[in-house]
Amino acid sequence: VVSTKRTILSPFTKEYRVLSTLSGIRLFLEGPILEWAQQHLV
Repeated sequence: VVSTKRTILSPFTKEYRVLSTLSGIRLFLEGPILEWAQQHLV
């Protein structure tokens, strides 16, 4: 039962992990980029 549960959940956990890392990277990059844009475009 545990092994079948794990196989069912593994794709979802992988997708969730990828989404969380992508959103984290986006937040990490957007901060400095927005600051730079405000300093240089104004």
